[in-house]
Amino acid sequence: PSDKSLTTKYADMLIDGTIIASKKNILAAKRHMKDLSRQGTKEFPWIFVEEKAHRPIRFIEKFCRPSKGNFKQLIFQPWQHFTIGSTYGWVHKDTGIRRFRESLVFVGRKNGKSTKISGVSLYAASKDGENGADVYLLANTKQQAGIIYDEAKKMVQKSPRLRRQFRAKRDEITYPKSMSKIEHRASDSDKLEGLNTH
Repeated sequence: PSDKSLTTKYADMLIDGTIIASKKNILAAKRHMKDLSRQGTKEFPWIFVEEKAHRPIRFIEKFCRPSKGNFKQLIFQPWQHFTIGSTYGWVHKDTGIRRFRESLVFVGRKNGKSTKISGVSLYAASKDGENGADVYLLANTKQQAGIIYDEAKKMVQKSPRLRRQFRAKRDEITYPKSMSKIEHRASDSDKLEGLNTH
């Protein structure tokens, strides 16, 4: 695991062509770099805080164990650092409130979506500093959303520390310390594709 966020490094590699990427991915990288150059100004009061970007990644890599494969721990790739780091790292310079409340990430099959979302969900319920957080795992059907939910539950069961902190039940994972919970539900939208947290 990296001892720091790779969010900005990944953006650099996309822009200089070290990593082949689509135009939209490169535009997202350029936006990140442009925003870094003007962060904290009167016109742009947002700042990128490396610690906040890396905190959820560090939590997942340290405490969330994958349920499939012969892996002792999760190690995120630079693109995963970018998607998570961009969401959590940008905050208002005065209030500390996150700039982005939603993120839309398109990923091909078999790229660890369920594992990543499960880990982020556990982080959001326990370490995001919000009491009474409601984390909903949404998909076209409840059965589909249950895939992520079951993965999150297995992560709790496989980690001695998470087992002490969370209560994993059939339809709900609770974090009593902050009165937060994780649930899985069917989406109300007929157009929603794949698996999401909200």
